[in-house]
Amino acid sequence: MNYRLEQQQQTGDVTIIGVSRHQHTVSGWADFSASLSVPMDEWMKTGDIQLKKGALTVLPTATGRILCVGLDHRKQLSEADIDTIFEAVGALMIERKWSRANVMLETFFMPQFSKQMVASHILSAIRYGSYTPYGYQTSSNEADVSIDELIFITDERLELTDAHRESEQLAVWRAYEDEPVNVLTAAHIEERIIAYCHDAELACQVLTLQDLEALGFGAALMAYEEDVRVLLVNTTLEAQHAVVGAFAVGDTMPLFSSVEAVVTAQVMGVFAIGTLKATLPNKHVITTMIGKTIELAEGALASDLALVDVLAFAATQHVQSVTTVSTLSEEGQLVFGDTGSIAYTNGRMKAPEADLVVQAAMPKPSTLADALLKRYTKGRVMQRAALYRLFAPALWVHLELPHHARKQQVQLGQLLRNLIKED
Repeated sequence: MNYRLEQQQQTGDVTIIGVSRHQHTVSGWADFSASLSVPMDEWMKTGDIQLKKGALTVLPTATGRILCVGLDHRKQLSEADIDTIFEAVGALMIERKWSRANVMLETFFMPQFSKQMVASHILSAIRYGSYTPYGYQTSSNEADVSIDELIFITDERLELTDAHRESEQLAVWRAYEDEPVNVLTAAHIEERIIAYCHDAELACQVLTLQDLEALGFGAALMAYEEDVRVLLVNTTLEAQHAVVGAFAVGDTMPLFSSVEAVVTAQVMGVFAIGTLKATLPNKHVITTMIGKTIELAEGALASDLALVDVLAFAATQHVQSVTTVSTLSEEGQLVFGDTGSIAYTNGRMKAPEADLVVQAAMPKPSTLADALLKRYTKGRVMQRAALYRLFAPALWVHLELPHHARKQQVQLGQLLRNLIKED
């Protein structure tokens, strides 16, 4: 999807405008409304044009379609509200097969945000909401559905290059995520991340199964099948912060989001990827790469164990802080939904914004090992947080990221920006 800035309205399939209470306060609204030759103000008063937040009203006029986007009390909107609203706009454009749209940026003025920020969110959210897997067709004899161009009508000189690049790259990551697991293997994931890091001029090394055996990654070797590998991104002495994760083939969007965040913030990344084992042995003690031991009891899950060694490894790399990430757990998804998030902290590092912040305690040792891992029916989040704290450095936080791909990048990106700002 391309974009451009114009001062005058261009030919397109639809013109997108923002409508709200006190619409008369919008600069230039009277002239714009008069140019449409339809009683916009009257229809807003009668409810024919919905003003409530996120309402989408399509008006066919003599000069073309108008999509009225309800903003309600625009002063009360948050960045998350803008994203949600325009993701729905993107989905509607695909549904209606509108490939080119004018966005009347002045009608989306919000005093709490700059026009630059609003335009960036509109661009990114419409691209996200309009995403369809490559090759998608409405029927076998129709062309692929896509949005070709957004035209922002504004007198402002805006810089949307970064927002455009990031939104297009996110579409690429989502396309990878949509590939079947027999295509998107651990080896193919490795190839694509190496290529992306190469384009970004960041070094990416790979620890193979043999390397992990030599380094004593007992937890990773127990959690994964033989396709496991660990990707080391930007492991330089200059990197002050590290993002760490352990991911499963078939659930790779958090990995792609983490790599994107690492490249953007120029921090270190340590990521395990492979096929997680379906079951783990019972009454078994494993030794991790730093010598600490974990006893596996009945029902222990590979997904809980997989992160331990890569977290311990990152803690040895002389970075100031470590942020570990994973997909939102089943418990978190049940309570908070796909857009929810959970943070664990040991209290030494400021926790990011999340729906739930867990203060991680140190785990109680078992009779055989430094920690016990089993299938907990209650308090699983607390138990997992305690296990990770055993291997974490002083400055550490863990994020269970939303299932929503764009929110993953927003939340992780904001956390890293705050860390770098504090340096």
